[in-house]
Amino acid sequence: MVQIIFIIIGIGLCTLAGALWLFRGRLLAVLDAINAGFKIVEDTLKVNLLDSNAGLDKAKFILNETSTMLNNVKTGIMDAGSIIQNNIVGTMNSTGSTMINDVKPVLAVARYSVWRN
Repeated sequence: MVQIIFIIIGIGLCTLAGALWLFRGRLLAVLDAINAGFKIVEDTLKVNLLDSNAGLDKAKFILNETSTMLNNVKTGIMDAGSIIQNNIVGTMNSTGSTMINDVKPVLAVARYSVWRN
């Protein structure tokens, strides 16, 4: 009777060992798939982000060029503002003063003359 129990325990242990061996194989397959996925992510990061010809370096270059262009536009706008302030506004002020001082009296006399006649 004891021998049958040992035989059954032995068969059970062999079955358990076989099942664990199969389970180990499946776990290794899952582990290999996970490692392959991480390898793909790692390679993608190396190629696309960390490489000297990667997209980040190109994006940084483009953004620097854009910044330079916008700074040039800002400088042009400020120069145009100075030209308007110094030349055009000054000319308009002097023209306005001339009209008030020289033309207004003449127009006032002419208007008075037209209405009188």
